[in-house]
Amino acid sequence: MTKDVCYNRPDYAPTRSPLKAIRRFCLDCVGSSKEVERCCDRGCATWPFRFGVSPATAKKRGKQV
Repeated sequence: MTKDVCYNRPDYAPTRSPLKAIRRFCLDCVGSSKEVERCCDRGCATWPFRFGVSPATAKKRGKQV
């Protein structure tokens, strides 16, 4: 599914966080949270943010993304 289709879906409630929007996009793209974890499309611009957190913030908190 392309990004422009996801962002224009009427059943999506507006989100205030860009990271939550990326997470929602990833869930819509692959279908489930387990598949988001297994995603190997490193060419996707949203791949580092697929868990809904910034990689820089996660490193500061001692978590590996």
